[in-house]
Amino acid sequence: MIYLCPTYKGGYSVIDPKLPPYPTIEVEVNKHKVLAVIDTGASITIIPFALCRIFTGEMRPLRGVTNDKCEVVAPLTLANISVNGFRTTAKAVCYDLPPYFKFNVLLGRDFLNKFKMRLNPVEKEVLLEA
Repeated sequence: MIYLCPTYKGGYSVIDPKLPPYPTIEVEVNKHKVLAVIDTGASITIIPFALCRIFTGEMRPLRGVTNDKCEVVAPLTLANISVNGFRTTAKAVCYDLPPYFKFNVLLGRDFLNKFKMRLNPVEKEVLLEA
């Protein structure tokens, strides 16, 4: 099955879950191993509500992550995130991504900017170094 997803710019994105067009990496969030997508276009990390533990009392608007082109306001949480042995506590948005995505977590620039990142699309490898 292929999904046509409206974008916030009025066009459509084509998502084929069998052929993910995005780099993914296994991470640990609050002691749970999950698959995360590396999204250099996202300003903040997004984790599902099931992994949210400590809420900050702050809310954050999200655009471009829903099918209905609406802006969503979601709570912020403090999350313990670990990748390649590097562990940090970071603010993240609690939001359940649409079910056609094959990952649970979206790593945004707030987290990624702490690393040196190398992408090797030929070998389908992602390397994050602290």
